Formats: sequence, structure tokens, C-alpha cells
Amino acid sequence: MSQVIVAPSELKAFARTLEAIAEQAVSRKNLASSRLDSLHDTWRDQKYANFERTFEQTAVEIDRFAKMACAYAEYLDRKATLAEEYLGHR
Repeated sequence: MSQVIVAPSELKAFARTLEAIAEQAVSRKNLASSRLDSLHDTWRDQKYANFERTFEQTAVEIDRFAKMACAYAEYLDRKATLAEEYLGHR
């Protein structure tokens, strides 16, 4: 016998939260990036270059996380919809 052990509304709420977190992370990364660009005018030593490299690597990972988070949110939405349909037809 098939079972569904899920609360579709909770899945959808988590998907929305995940999307919001991803959006906020990218927004904050973009803000930090623009501030870092302007900081380059006053901070010009080896530590800046090291920090900039680390920041750029981290920025790539933030973008990767945001893309994956949105993909998982879409997946969770689809699963929640299927669960709603299943639960509605029982």
C-alpha cells in the first residue's frame, strides 16, 4: 500500500524559505562585491589581493548554492503538488 508521509503545505513553505535565503545570499554577495570594488581604491597590498581571491571563490560558491537552492525549491513544489493530488484523491 502506498503512503505519503509529508505535509505539502510545509514543503511549500520550506521551498519559499529556501528561495528567499538564496535571493538574500546573492543580494548580500552583490553588495559586498560592489563595496569591495570601491575599497580597492584605498586598500592596495598583498592582503587585499589574497582577500579578493578568497572573496571571488566564495562568490562563485554562493551563486552555485543559490542556483541549487532554487532548483530544490522547484523540486519540493512539484513533490508537494503531487502529494496534494494524491491526498485529495484518497
